[in-house]
Amino acid sequence: MQIHIIKLLLIVLFATLVACQSSDTTQPKASDVNHLEKAIEIDVNQGNLMMIYQDDKGVEQVVTTFNEIPSYAKGNVQIIDLSQSPEQRNSKDVVPIFDLNQDQKHPLYQGKLVSRRYLDKLRFEAKAKVDASKPKYHKVTLYETSWCGYCKKAKAFLKEKNIPFDFFDIEKDQQAAQKLQSTAAAQNFPLGGVPVLEINGKLISGFDPNQIMNLSLIKN
Repeated sequence: MQIHIIKLLLIVLFATLVACQSSDTTQPKASDVNHLEKAIEIDVNQGNLMMIYQDDKGVEQVVTTFNEIPSYAKGNVQIIDLSQSPEQRNSKDVVPIFDLNQDQKHPLYQGKLVSRRYLDKLRFEAKAKVDASKPKYHKVTLYETSWCGYCKKAKAFLKEKNIPFDFFDIEKDQQAAQKLQSTAAAQNFPLGGVPVLEINGKLISGFDPNQIMNLSLIKN
């Protein structure tokens, strides 16, 4: 119970630190990034540490122990020594970054102090790389009814796969029903039930996950 409380307090502290930083999510300009480096070291077993890393989705995670950090993220970890005050750490201007992949048998790791703007630049580039690797999808329009079980399955599938979509209940939305009818007439598409999905301008009926993926995926 005590460990959970400590972790909760650290997460709150992390959120406070983030809130105190700039909310600007645009890429830092090269002229704004004062890149400085100063060698430092830290014992990862000393306690009173907050460790921040980016997960495989580009989202920052906060942990309190070395073993909680996945191996792919250990090359660039921000470690905050909570036994020091923000003034002692000069946390407003500089950030301690460590490579925890170093091959060593003792817990003392080498790192460097970098400017906060330089860290923002690194994080922006890392997130951009993650975003670029994600599949891109056409937006889907789902025509459904409230009682349709396969409509619910189709909606859940789209959410699970992070495929953007709009949905319309054709029994409650006459404008959507008329649009579906006109689109079907233009494509000579027979309407017989729901769900009906419009993907990249093409109508399909029923819930077919493979067909949804094939039509919605934007191919380079």
